[in-house]
Amino acid sequence: MLIRLIRLTTAVLASTAIAAGLTAAAKALPAGAATGHSAKASQGAAAKQKVYVAAEGCSGHFYKPSKVILACADANLYITGLKYSAYGTSSARAAGTIHLNACTPDCAGGHFHTYPGSIRFFDVVKCSDGRRYFSRAKYRFSGPNGSGTEDVGPLRLRCKAA
Repeated sequence: MLIRLIRLTTAVLASTAIAAGLTAAAKALPAGAATGHSAKASQGAAAKQKVYVAAEGCSGHFYKPSKVILACADANLYITGLKYSAYGTSSARAAGTIHLNACTPDCAGGHFHTYPGSIRFFDVVKCSDGRRYFSRAKYRFSGPNGSGTEDVGPLRLRCKAA
């Protein structure tokens, strides 16, 4: 009986020591490593789900930007104050204020007019920076030339269909 009690006590102490050692080892590992998932991998998976817009001069990356330049070369057409009604992994919709240069007598001497408008982003591409971007935008507003489609993908990155 005494031998059985000693063996049982030894087994309990050994398993407690093993558990304590595993707990200490797990605490020393990077976040998520004990489950086979690293924090970096989890962040990478989350980042792959986000779709960005190249909003300022068609470069940089912005998630749900409040301003988007639609005419990248000269910024004669842009939209501000964007309020999103939908923002998903394949398209996004927003309303805002369209700023359009009348370009009269020419664009350098023209004046900007503002109109309430809407925009839809679509055609997701994956670019060389590893991010996904909306590459096209369709806009509408109640002014002259009140609708159109623009390329809004990042100009300085190599991109291909996602």
